[in-house]
Amino acid sequence: MIEGLRRKNPQKLDGRTPISFDLLKRLIHSLRSVCNSQYETILFSSAFSLAYFAMLRVSELAINSRTDESGHALKCEDITFDKSNGQTELHVKICSSKTDQKHTSITLIIQSHADSNICPITLLQSYLQVRFSGVNGSNKLYTHFNGLALTKYQFCSLLQKCLGFCELPFHIRSHSFRIGRATDMAKNGVKDDIIKQCGRWSSVAYLRYIRI
Repeated sequence: MIEGLRRKNPQKLDGRTPISFDLLKRLIHSLRSVCNSQYETILFSSAFSLAYFAMLRVSELAINSRTDESGHALKCEDITFDKSNGQTELHVKICSSKTDQKHTSITLIIQSHADSNICPITLLQSYLQVRFSGVNGSNKLYTHFNGLALTKYQFCSLLQKCLGFCELPFHIRSHSFRIGRATDMAKNGVKDDIIKQCGRWSSVAYLRYIRI
């Protein structure tokens, strides 16, 4: 019965509001006013864009805490750019995740977007050009100017600041990027099996993420 309710109206059991494509643009634009430095603006612009377009969980972007880097956060070596097809593609290797504890890994292929202000490839390339490269820095993909890895708390806290600046509902959470991308794909007529593949769902759980 509970599963049926989720499929019929997931928002009744999950109050997280989707971050749509248009909302993503507003959040990324707000970073210029919310962040304390240009470096942080570039970092979070890339993190927000990748969270949406790759449908990532926050645990795949940031470490659990400053004293615990044992989670699933991406490393620099997990990112490659492929230009073999005449245009640049972003390959993101997910070595492990919440639903892949056996480390079987999967590679996501992310396409570029015409709008460079929110394009996941353009923003990630811009970030990598300025990313901390010192010998004592973390090997995680997203690190601060001092080389310390981005934490889940910092990601979620900055997201809430952006929401406040934009005067948006505070029941938007880090998982809202994933929910928003799945919803946008469904609205644009993308087939269910493609949505499942992009979101790495193996069951009907993906239906709870589509808010139409």
